[in-house]
Amino acid sequence: MYAQVMGFPTALGLPRMVSQQAPMVLRQLGLIQSLARIVDVIDLGDVLVEKADVGDEVDRRLRKVLTAAHRQAVAFKGVYARDSLPITLGGDHTTSLGTALALKQLGLSFDVVWLDAHRTPLQLRHQIDYSAILRLDVI
Repeated sequence: MYAQVMGFPTALGLPRMVSQQAPMVLRQLGLIQSLARIVDVIDLGDVLVEKADVGDEVDRRLRKVLTAAHRQAVAFKGVYARDSLPITLGGDHTTSLGTALALKQLGLSFDVVWLDAHRTPLQLRHQIDYSAILRLDVI
């Protein structure tokens, strides 16, 4: 088994542009090298993600999130290998949507381990994200 790491530099779900830098910063801090101590790693680079506009209305932002999740799922399915451990690096709470969508479309069972940089009272927001996974492939 080996890890496939894909970056998803997004701030679409969070109006903090610094969030887009998270995959780059995690790599600079040595995440790939640390993972390589325990498992072989292939770094697949980053998925291109539309930039967030702080002034976007909620509906427009949601459309951007869903479009980005679909793009991420397509990119992920194009490189996924059955004997791999997929790891997605991102910057906000929408990061895992495309990965989960791809795994669902591939017919795989999966668990999500979500590491967040802060404690947040926004659990409802996260639950909404995952309820969206059930509908993403029909939107």
